[in-house]
Amino acid sequence: MNLFTKSKLQKNETFRLPPDPNLLFREKDHRYFCKIHKRIAPWSISTICRGSSSLWEGKTAAMERGDIIHLCWNRFLETGHPGNSGAYSDWVSILIDDPLWKKLKPIALEHELIDRTFFIAGKLDGLFYNSETEEIILIDLKTFEQVKDEKGEWSTYKKGRHRKQLGGYVDLIHINYSDLSVDKCMVVHSSQRGVFYETYPDVERCRAEYQLARRAFIDKQRKLHAF
Repeated sequence: MNLFTKSKLQKNETFRLPPDPNLLFREKDHRYFCKIHKRIAPWSISTICRGSSSLWEGKTAAMERGDIIHLCWNRFLETGHPGNSGAYSDWVSILIDDPLWKKLKPIALEHELIDRTFFIAGKLDGLFYNSETEEIILIDLKTFEQVKDEKGEWSTYKKGRHRKQLGGYVDLIHINYSDLSVDKCMVVHSSQRGVFYETYPDVERCRAEYQLARRAFIDKQRKLHAF
């Protein structure tokens, strides 16, 4: 039985989505293990969106940066203090000072979910409740470094690239918490110079794009591996 009730949030009560007790995340190779079926989920939301089943090859410098900033962001949302941000203090200080976090209450942070029909797993960055609008908002945090081009202009984030990934998390939420409805998806782009929002109000379009990508991916795997 799902424990989610919007009335608790409307009454300003503290609520967090319960984790899946039968799902484990293995940090060393970024794999998810299902204790019920005693098997590793071969694919992730990221795998489906890339369209490739290539094995994880370890962290890049950008991934290391993202991990540290995500960790500090989570600490801030949980405790009000980001902790040690090391070389990324510029990113973190700008991110946590953004007024968005004063409007939103976390429902789930770094939340691991699995689709046991297709054995696809993923970890959503944050699910929030806006008490002013009574919206449930899925947020994916992206970090990037702004650099100047040959004209001296600062680079910015690339728009419209994240529907499938957001849709994958929406799909996992629907599978695991059927009485929870996501009202809006957002990508929060964090750089050393600023924070930029990208909003995806058509949640069902995001989910549909993911499901199409999932179908294409699985069909490709069946042809490659004849299963």
